Amino acid sequence: KYFFKVYVAGLYLSKKTKDASAIISADEPMAIRLVVTSGLIDSENFSESTRDGFNKSLDGKTAPLQKEIDNFINILGSSEIKEGDTYDLWYFPEKGVTAHKNGKVESITKGLPFKMALFGIWLGDDPVDDDLKEELLDE
Repeated sequence: KYFFKVYVAGLYLSKKTKDASAIISADEPMAIRLVVTSGLIDSENFSESTRDGFNKSLDGKTAPLQKEIDNFINILGSSEIKEGDTYDLWYFPEKGVTAHKNGKVESITKGLPFKMALFGIWLGDDPVDDDLKEELLDE
């Protein structure tokens, strides 16, 4: 099985920290930006890998957030994905996670638990990519 880098990511915080657990649990504004760098990604494998990421982030215990996860994936994975697409995932405590694709709001998902699960995809104990986690934390 080959692994291809299909996106680059950036983490935006109010104050710099290398403490992934603190970032995940923080109820304060922050964002992750994903820029698609490969034509190999499509809506089907995007949806599948996002679902796998939530499963890893939540250690398989997705049931309490399943409705939010399904809605998020169904919306973001429903349109064509192409190289150069940019996803901005902004969290604001009073609003929740607002997902933008190429500057357009695609979905809003309320609640800190969802934000924690989402950011855990990249920053959790079992992230989708250990090297990416290190780079996001600037370790």
